[in-house]
Amino acid sequence: MEKSRGAKLTWDRGLPFEDVDPEAAAFFDATWEPILRSWMRPHPLSVTLSDELVRATKCGAKESWVHDKECRGLVLRLRPSGARGYYFLPGRRRYSSEREFELEYDGPNRKFIGDASIYTVSHARKAVEWLANGGFVLGKAGDVLRARVKKYPRRMRINEVIEKYFEENPPDRTWFRTVKTLFDHYVTPRYGGYWLAGIGHERWMTLIETATLDKPSRGINLHKTLRSFLYWAVRRGLLQANPLSRTKVEIPVLPDPPEPQFLKSIELCAVWRAAQGLGEPWFTMLGLLILTGEAMEHIRQIQSNDIDWDQGLWSVERRVAPNWTVRLSPEAIELLLPYRNRQGYFFRSPRSDFPINFYTEIIERLRTDIRVPAWEWGLRDIRSAVRSEIAGLGEGPDAVLQWSKNFAAARDQKVEDDECNL
Repeated sequence: MEKSRGAKLTWDRGLPFEDVDPEAAAFFDATWEPILRSWMRPHPLSVTLSDELVRATKCGAKESWVHDKECRGLVLRLRPSGARGYYFLPGRRRYSSEREFELEYDGPNRKFIGDASIYTVSHARKAVEWLANGGFVLGKAGDVLRARVKKYPRRMRINEVIEKYFEENPPDRTWFRTVKTLFDHYVTPRYGGYWLAGIGHERWMTLIETATLDKPSRGINLHKTLRSFLYWAVRRGLLQANPLSRTKVEIPVLPDPPEPQFLKSIELCAVWRAAQGLGEPWFTMLGLLILTGEAMEHIRQIQSNDIDWDQGLWSVERRVAPNWTVRLSPEAIELLLPYRNRQGYFFRSPRSDFPINFYTEIIERLRTDIRVPAWEWGLRDIRSAVRSEIAGLGEGPDAVLQWSKNFAAARDQKVEDDECNL
């Protein structure tokens, strides 16, 4: 039985309800099926989508659309470039000349859900139901069910609203993991205890500008995240209007980065002489940095079994790369001789058996003693200058040995010149 344009209910075979024999009515009740209108029928080119099917599907030379039988309106778009994405395509409620179901493939109602490599089929189906919540919910077999959007009380703080938001949007996908990170870093610490309706346009834009100054792409993502979040709050009755609607992110013009500065050989000699006044183990650690060009993190973790004293080799243990062997020059061996009989770490902390930390105060003291150059250099700049000098001499362990020899000669020459000037 279907409802005609009039108020009277009639059987689909045209028999009035009051004229039907009870036995005939029982027969009709057992055999009757509802007639789906053309806009409610499943698309003729539809399959039951699954994650395995989507992964196995190959893109052809022409663009194609694959419809889902389980969730009407969900379509997988396959493009010749290899891109695959899920779309929500609501059907037009009109008949074509051939009385077939029509879709707006390029119309204004088409909505992009997400990339098929990120969204699973179940996530895409749930997203289609959310998109359809405004007017109707699409079920199985083309059923159209009226549904009301769930509403929340307006007296909710932002922490509570975010919790409800992630109940409907579980952060088990790549995008929503990023969303949760942005909320935890920017929104919750500042406005977690505020009423959602109490945060206006200016405060949201200030928060977005703060993220943009940290990193422009982060500000863009936060703006996109907050707009979606606030639109969701409007649909749930928490806000009357979205304060970020029709807003854009202003990317600040950042100043050009300063030109890179490097320490010169004469300045490395000055660092060496100033380090002699620091005492042990600072002078030995800084001297090894200048003579070998290895990172301070590796130097402070030298142990007794890392040094082959007979061959003059140092085996460097790295966390993410294979072990590296450094050929030590006679000057470097001379620096390490006082630690030859020490077991375990050479440069231990006085309060534990772990390696000592190279404090920032040591570098500040060196900069104060040398006073040239004027810019604030650090351990990384010293190592960069040494590695640049070694690279100019060639590759391999011989280049390190040659650099140590040249540096020792330049250092001794500088000392002789200073004595002559005195």
